[in-house]
Amino acid sequence: MPSCIVNGCIHKTTKKNCNEDGVIMHAFPSSLRRIKLWLRSIEKNNHQYFGNIDALADNIFYKKNNSSFRICSDHFVSECYAPGHSKRRALRPDAIPTIFCAPLTLTALQDTIPPQHTPFMVDAITQTDPYTNTEDKGAQWPEFEFNIGGQPWKIDHDHMYHTSTAKKSNRSVNAGSYVTAEDNLMIYGLKTQQSTLLKESGVTNASRCSAPTQDHMSHSSVYSDRDSCLRQETVDESCVKERKFIVFESCLDVLFEKIRCNNADCNAPLIRTQKHVLGSYLSVTGQCRQGHIFHLWHSQPTRGDVALGNVLSSAAVLFSGSNFQKVREMCQLLGLQFISHTLYAIYQQKYLFPTVDIHWQQERLRLNEASLGTRMCLAGSGQCRTYENGSRYGLYTFLDVATKRIVDFETVQGTKANSYAALQRKAFVRCLNRILQDEFEVVSVATDNHPKIKKTCEQYYRIRHEYDVWQYTKSIEKRLLAASRKENCSVIADWIPSIKKHLWWCTGTSNGNAEVLRELWQTLLLHVTDQHKWDHGELYHACAHRPLTNLKRHCQPWIQENSQPYIALYDVVMNPKVLKDLNHLSQFLHTGEMEVYHHFVAKYRPKKVHLKMDALEARLRLAALAHNANVHRQRTKVNSIWHGKAPIGTLRRDLVSTHKATISKTLCGSSTNSHLLPLMTDVLKFFDCRHSKDRSLWTSVFRDMTEQRLNKRSY
Repeated sequence: MPSCIVNGCIHKTTKKNCNEDGVIMHAFPSSLRRIKLWLRSIEKNNHQYFGNIDALADNIFYKKNNSSFRICSDHFVSECYAPGHSKRRALRPDAIPTIFCAPLTLTALQDTIPPQHTPFMVDAITQTDPYTNTEDKGAQWPEFEFNIGGQPWKIDHDHMYHTSTAKKSNRSVNAGSYVTAEDNLMIYGLKTQQSTLLKESGVTNASRCSAPTQDHMSHSSVYSDRDSCLRQETVDESCVKERKFIVFESCLDVLFEKIRCNNADCNAPLIRTQKHVLGSYLSVTGQCRQGHIFHLWHSQPTRGDVALGNVLSSAAVLFSGSNFQKVREMCQLLGLQFISHTLYAIYQQKYLFPTVDIHWQQERLRLNEASLGTRMCLAGSGQCRTYENGSRYGLYTFLDVATKRIVDFETVQGTKANSYAALQRKAFVRCLNRILQDEFEVVSVATDNHPKIKKTCEQYYRIRHEYDVWQYTKSIEKRLLAASRKENCSVIADWIPSIKKHLWWCTGTSNGNAEVLRELWQTLLLHVTDQHKWDHGELYHACAHRPLTNLKRHCQPWIQENSQPYIALYDVVMNPKVLKDLNHLSQFLHTGEMEVYHHFVAKYRPKKVHLKMDALEARLRLAALAHNANVHRQRTKVNSIWHGKAPIGTLRRDLVSTHKATISKTLCGSSTNSHLLPLMTDVLKFFDCRHSKDRSLWTSVFRDMTEQRLNKRSY
């Protein structure tokens, strides 16, 4: 019997869909859009994260006849029901659930967090003098950034203000906790400061990033404005998309000089301020002439014990593929306060890496769902790298030729004793086995013609092994270069570009017929001798190109038949191994789109920076997500007569110089990073799940994958 989908609700479905208390178990609407509205309302107001709402809504929509998902009537206000006197109350078409248990406040969240004893370094500085005299002080704190149960901070110096310059102003800054003059004015406990922050979070602008209170959930206001509220950005999205500014300390001091004491019976001017800095977070307390100490302002919203700006800063460094040391050096030159490397490493392990892993699993799930009922042709590419300390790793990536998206990849760590070929083979086997276990219907795999990979592919007898045309063309080029270095055979080097194009054309026009491909390839020996028509062919009796003019025929470096260069070229073209390899080239599979992926890999995986395996895998997943989000971006087109001689509307091309030659490449538009904004938002959601012990965020992915596999078996 299905229970209510809302967490914490104890109602279940009975035979009559109504229990003894008169609670009705409502099924979800028959509209996919209305299902998403219900789920978003539950997620926003009950702090119940569903993961991918679109996938869950589709699952509910297609399983509606089974009534597997229900929500009880306790979560609907009376206005949601249509007027009538029937025993069975019916919901209105625009009804939305809005009644839930009181959301978990930040104070309650603090009490549920178990104490941590793992120490780490947090930047804590007190701004006392101008910037040149500022000192950085490191302190060992427990796991959470503000250390509620730790020792109070000791403030050694203060900012002194002249009372004559203080002007009367409106009390725009809310009063916090007050400390009398008899207390120790130089010690401001963190526990007191945290309670002040929590008290103010409900009325200041920072409350946009805190949990909604029960006052905001009145039935009349929610029901009248529920559609507009659902259209607004979520709390976490507003924190990510909210604009941030660089503010000079002197400008803040000018602003603080205009503030008066917020005590109800005191309007004395401020005489000093105390600043507490943790990473990029700034909290300011003030002291008036009468000795009252109160909280003035904090620069970032807080979630529990952590400043969200510090979490988002670490996420921005990783998700943008930046090097932390360079970002830290830039901040030091700018005088901008930033998080420490220790805190960055902790955030990576606890929040960033799991979030990236969840999004990558969701991406693979979407690819799996999109490939239902279709046969997949994969193109594989391997890479290896050795670090200065002697460790090396192998990377193997599979790309779907039809969709041009990265399906999966595998990294294998090794030492100098392991060869590159062995690492690539190991990564190849692991990655392909995982793809097959996920029930992708793979019919062919295109790789390079490495002997170990070729021997390994023979074990997968149901999968046709093809050679990557692009990689095989480079191997033919090496054979031709070796032949051109022979005595009196330098003329072969002039034919190498044309021979590479000929091989590419042969594989593309053979239509999967190996015999046609073999005959087209052998016609090369006739063309280089200026013979363009013949009678002894089985399928073709002439070259496919247009008739050559006398000028072109005069400029071509023709090779005389039975000459020494001709014999050397004949040995390459008619090589038995090459003719046998043509059987693996007839499907015309290549990894040209892998170059886009390698571009993002170079962005997220710096060459001269040593990365641990968890960081390496996370950055490679980010590169794969970036590739899948940008692989279908629109090619730039000529829109002006100043873009060279190409006609308007055609694809723009540019000459790119390499260490070997200058080639022409089609220009693409600038890459997009819109796919990273959901990752930034989910970092905050994952942070909430970790501290509230709600595992719905990362377990929903695997639950959906299990249901999807069961659905595939039913076809």
